[in-house]
Amino acid sequence: MAGELREDYEERDEQLLREALSAPDGDLRAFEQLVLQYQNRIVADCRYMTRDESSAEDLAQEIFVKAFFGLRRFEGRSSFRHWLQRIKVHHCLNHIKRQEGKKRMPIETAAPKSSSLFKFPLLRITMLRPPTTATGSPVFWNPCRQHFASPW
Repeated sequence: MAGELREDYEERDEQLLREALSAPDGDLRAFEQLVLQYQNRIVADCRYMTRDESSAEDLAQEIFVKAFFGLRRFEGRSSFRHWLQRIKVHHCLNHIKRQEGKKRMPIETAAPKSSSLFKFPLLRITMLRPPTTATGSPVFWNPCRQHFASPW
């Protein structure tokens, strides 16, 4: 039963592939059917391989673009499904290599208080009050006269 189902999919893939290759420029209907058939699986595999839910759909789209432009180079030594899976694996691995060293932290996630990101403890910044006279009025530094002066 499962073998017959797989053969049906492979026959359908071959037919859609022939139609996509023989279609005039701009006619994407056959390739669109292939995309619809494999889209969910490719997105799920990208999400699993990269552990990055936010970029899985973008990666899947890039994979289908690569497959579309490489369609003329498909030799048919393997099934279309297997060929597409190889494109997916290589593309996701390249994405992971590009992302190495780039640590991302969602905005909502707060850094831990004893974070090892800082070599030195965080300094507490306090607002300093300007100097005051005996009566409590503020005194400001006058750089022209090089002394403290009252603003009044």
